[in-house]
Amino acid sequence: MTDFGPLLANPRTLLLGGAAQFGIFATVLGR
Repeated sequence: MTDFGPLLANPRTLLLGGAAQFGIFATVLGR
């Protein structure tokens, strides 16, 4: 099972992770 404890305790981490993923995705598409 994945450890979702820290993620649920700190949603900001999830937001930052999503933003980083989106940034990389946008960079790859924008080339």
